[in-house]
Amino acid sequence: MLIKILALGLTVTFLTVFIRKYNKELLPFLEITALIAAIYLINGYAQNHSGAIRELFSLYSQGDELFSCLFKGAAITVLSKLASEVCREGGNSLMGEIIELGGRIMIIALSVPLITEVAETALSFVE
Repeated sequence: MLIKILALGLTVTFLTVFIRKYNKELLPFLEITALIAAIYLINGYAQNHSGAIRELFSLYSQGDELFSCLFKGAAITVLSKLASEVCREGGNSLMGEIIELGGRIMIIALSVPLITEVAETALSFVE
């Protein structure tokens, strides 16, 4: 898996050097294509190994909800970071900042049920 991602990264870097020299307008398309290929590779790896993580969370009574929050939070983080970097490389740094801010707000909103659960558990110990 790591070797595939390294090969993809090195190939894209090599192609970027040539495309930048001859036709800079094609760079975002190359980067988006590489991003989709990397997500495809990582998704296959994550699906193979998500069973162990899900099994760990199943020990807790609300394990599926916690697993879902963790997985969604990780996906939001990665996708917002990648999208913001593509915007920055395209010369639109303000849009990159807006995407990152939106991702952070989504993670906070996603974590509210988890924080509520932790607070309720802590209060039950105090009583």
